[in-house]
Amino acid sequence: MKEQQLSLLSRVELAEISKVKPCVILVRACYKNRVSIEKNIALVNLTEAQTKVKGRLFKDRFGELYVGCALIQNPKNTVLNNAIPLYRSEETLSSKLEKDVNKIKLLLQQKRRYYYAN
Repeated sequence: MKEQQLSLLSRVELAEISKVKPCVILVRACYKNRVSIEKNIALVNLTEAQTKVKGRLFKDRFGELYVGCALIQNPKNTVLNNAIPLYRSEETLSSKLEKDVNKIKLLLQQKRRYYYAN
């Protein structure tokens, strides 16, 4: 970047950018009603505070969800060629499942109310 471009960023933003580093993680694809068995290798930009990836949700550029399994410490260069680029979302798998289960619970309660009302 040129000096003029760097001057547009504040010092706080520059500090945040310098803390982010690319990490290689193992992920599983998360479908509508299940999580895939096979693990894929992904490349994610994380800070040091975000290195816990187990149970976290990640998105790719198409909006598909992946669940983090483990962080790979020393990746090989051949592994990086096949890595999927992902972005970290703030949601966890347990919170996503809780939302889905709450929808089902509300539907069952509604059906039970209407059943006993008749």
